[in-house]
Amino acid sequence: MTALPSTPAALRTCLQKVETALGGAPNDMPLLLEQARCLHKLGQAWRARGAYLAVLSRDRYHCEAMLGLAELYIASGEFAAAQTVLLEAVVRHSTSVATHSTLGTVFLEQDDLAAAGSAFMAALQLNPLHRRAWCGLA
Repeated sequence: MTALPSTPAALRTCLQKVETALGGAPNDMPLLLEQARCLHKLGQAWRARGAYLAVLSRDRYHCEAMLGLAELYIASGEFAAAQTVLLEAVVRHSTSVATHSTLGTVFLEQDDLAAAGSAFMAALQLNPLHRRAWCGLA
């Protein structure tokens, strides 16, 4: 995974290049994912959601697409939808610290402190220095 540009102008340029390339290769998974990531970072949630779903329609358990979609759900307050995606993600990607930590965040938002603690502890077992998990336990 490459880092996305940090400025809105550079992100728009990146998105334009990706979407131009997708015109000739609409099934190119890395390009679809790059499009989703750019849209997400630009704050275009509905378009990003569609792009993540396009990735997931081709690879149902793509970890980064599952996480991105869950983060969009969280941002819009759709915690049950985020939880559904993340519960599947932790099963399919059990070594992903981000899936466990993000699931912990969802449980916190739903006031399920026991489940949140378990999810954050699972993240810390994978990476004892994971800051987001430590913050979730605090």
